[in-house]
Amino acid sequence: MSIGERLRRLRSEKGFTQKDVATGMGLTISAYSNYENDLREPSIEIIKKLCAYYQVTADYLLGLED
Repeated sequence: MSIGERLRRLRSEKGFTQKDVATGMGLTISAYSNYENDLREPSIEIIKKLCAYYQVTADYLLGLED
């Protein structure tokens, strides 16, 4: 499973929209959408913010653990 697929799953489980997440993280909707659609890879700083936002480990987000 890709980072984008994991992000989409996490967002769906929390009941958030892409706009909710983008606004909460200080990103544009298109930037967040690009991460979910695997069109762009998030930087290390964005990965850290995503982990904090979704309360998951970087290992989970990167697919190193389930």
